Formats: sequence, C-alpha cells, structure tokens
Amino acid sequence: MIEHAVATTIISLTVSFIFVGVPFYFMVEMFFNPNAIREMNEKLSFFSVIFEKIFYPFSIRRKLLKEMGDMRGKVILEHGCSVGLLTEKLAQKVGPQGKIIATDFSLHKVKKADERTKNLDHVTVHHHPDLKDFTLPLKEQVDGIISVGMLSYMQKPEQILKSMAQHVKKGGEIVFLDFDKFFYIIPNVKWVQSDSQLIGIFKQAGFDVQVERKRGLLWKYINVYGVKV
Repeated sequence: MIEHAVATTIISLTVSFIFVGVPFYFMVEMFFNPNAIREMNEKLSFFSVIFEKIFYPFSIRRKLLKEMGDMRGKVILEHGCSVGLLTEKLAQKVGPQGKIIATDFSLHKVKKADERTKNLDHVTVHHHPDLKDFTLPLKEQVDGIISVGMLSYMQKPEQILKSMAQHVKKGGEIVFLDFDKFFYIIPNVKWVQSDSQLIGIFKQAGFDVQVERKRGLLWKYINVYGVKV
C-alpha cells in the first residue's frame, strides 16, 4: 500500500513537472533570455502566418485601429509587425500620402511582412533585433506608434520607451497591445501584470496612458493607449 502511494506520488510529480515545470522553464527563457527570445520567434514564425487571425482576431484589430484615430496622411511606427497582417491594414488607413515604418526582431517575420507589402510604396519594413533599446534611425518624427506583443520581450522597457518617445511628435497617439495569463495558466512578466507599473514606466518615458484588460479565449489582452506629452 505504501509503495503504491509512493509510486502514485512520483507519477503525479512527474506529470506536474511536464505540464507546469516545462512551460514555466520556457516562460523564464522566453522572457529573460534575449537569445532564446530571438531563436524561439524565428522557429515559430511559420506558425504566425497560420494562426495570425487567432492571435489578432478582427475585433482586437478593429479596436487598435480605432484607438489610433484618423491616420490619413500620417507617419506611423509599427513596433513588432510580425508577418504584416496589421501592417496591411495600417497602410490602408494612412493612404498613399502617409507612411508606415514597420519593425520586428525576427528576420523571418520581417521577410514575410516585406513580401506581403512589396506593392505598397509607402511601407518600409526593417529588421530591429535590439531588445534593450530602440536604435532604428528615423529620418523624421512619427505621428504615432502601434505595437503588438512587444512589451513582454523588452529587456529594458524604460530605455526602449524613452528612445521611442524621442521620435514621436507631441500629442502623437500610441497603442500597445500585449497578452497575459497565457492559456489562463502562464503569467506575463511581472511589470506587465501591474497597471500602475505600466502607467509609471510609460509616464517616465513621456507618455500619458491608460490601461485596459480584456478577457480573450486563450489569454487576457492588455491594451495600453495614450499620447506623447
């Protein structure tokens, strides 16, 4: 009886490790190891094309675009363009008189986004692998920033946001979308979980923002939106 109980306990611990320990390990690697972040995103970039409409359902995309306001003729920085699904929509919103400057740290995703927008002369796609600072040289200030899924990857969010703020016109709209409670089990990095910390970090960088959280099918959406002050 005792041996059976011990065996059952060992099996339970093993199963727990597989379903909790392994995801936790990957979570730590993905959030705190820049090399692991880049490597994993390169490997999973193929799935981004297949599941992009699950990650960014129409209702979420519509809300993001609405919060950016009237973008006709404006210059918009898209930080974290992935494979270009939102990039296409942004290009339509700004029109040929505007400009979209799209970036991503995954080279494979950049190639996909570039291919997707190759017929749009007012869209440029750039590989920006730096996760500790925003170092892309911009020839002009932008009218706004839109970013999806990049907050949790920022190794130095204060520095990145401050650098980005230098390129945004006063009063420029910003919208940052991220995720939390993946599969309602795995949390995001600690500072992204806290509304007060998010607001404080953006404020230090020069942005006045609000935070909204919305329950999704597989995770919670975190929406940070506001203006450059």
